[in-house]
Amino acid sequence: MAFYSTCREILRYLLGWAGPQPARVPARPKYELLVISPDTRFFSSLVHIVAPYDWEVRWTRSINGAINILADGSAPVVIYDWCPATEDWSRLIARLISLPETPCIILAAGQVDEALWHRAINQHVYDVVWRTGHSRHLLATLEFAWKWRTDRRLRGAGRLRGVASLGSNAIAFREREFPGPSGSLHM
Repeated sequence: MAFYSTCREILRYLLGWAGPQPARVPARPKYELLVISPDTRFFSSLVHIVAPYDWEVRWTRSINGAINILADGSAPVVIYDWCPATEDWSRLIARLISLPETPCIILAAGQVDEALWHRAINQHVYDVVWRTGHSRHLLATLEFAWKWRTDRRLRGAGRLRGVASLGSNAIAFREREFPGPSGSLHM
C-alpha cells in the first residue's frame, strides 16, 4: 500500500495536480503607529516594546513632519511625546485634530495625574500614558486605540474625536472603567 501511495504522490507532483491544501492562517493586522518625539531614546524604547507585537512604528521629530506623514491617512494611532519645558501640547494636538483623517492620539507624559488626564480628554486625546515604565499599560492602550480607530474608520463614522466624543459622559465612562474606592478616578 505504501508503494502505491508514494507513486500517487509522485504522479501528482509531476503533473501539477493540486493535493490537499494546508489550512491558511489569516494574516494578523499590521498595526501602525506614528511617534512624534524629539527624543530618540523615547522612540527606540517604544520600538523595543512593540516590536514583538507586529507594530510598524514610524517616527518624526515635529508636528509638521507628522502632518506630512498623516496626509495620506496612514498611522491611525499617534503617540505625542510631550516635553513640558518646550511646548504647549494642546495647541499642537489641535493641529492634528484638524486633519481630514483624524488619528487616535495618545499623549505620553513624564508625570500623569487626573488633572492632566481631564485636560487631555477635553482636547480630544484618547488617553495619557507614562513616558517610561508601565509598558503593559502602554501596549493595552495602543491595542485598544488601534481597534477603536479602525472600527470607527470601517463604519465610516466621520470625524474621529477621541474619547471626548462621548460628550459629557466621558468622565462617567472613564470612572466606570477604572473605579476607585470612593468612586473617583485613580491612575
